[in-house]
Amino acid sequence: MRINISKDYKATADCDLLGYIGETNARTIEVEQPEVERADCYRLRFEYPDGVVYDVPIEDGRMTVGGSLLRESGHVKCQWLATAADGDN
Repeated sequence: MRINISKDYKATADCDLLGYIGETNARTIEVEQPEVERADCYRLRFEYPDGVVYDVPIEDGRMTVGGSLLRESGHVKCQWLATAADGDN
């Protein structure tokens, strides 16, 4: 799967399937993203209908879909995050 994030922060994905229930580390999401001033960490946040949230770091424009993300079928919200450390926070 490839996710493209434009300079005005609109995201598009080349497919809708994150994976199949039970798959473990079998898929990679490639993220093409703009640089955000002062950001030192980029992540994808996945939120499930029951409120469970996973933050997965994007490293070198990629992240691996782990088994914990493929725990149920249905729609999952995904948000791209660019964060900057503020001291120890």
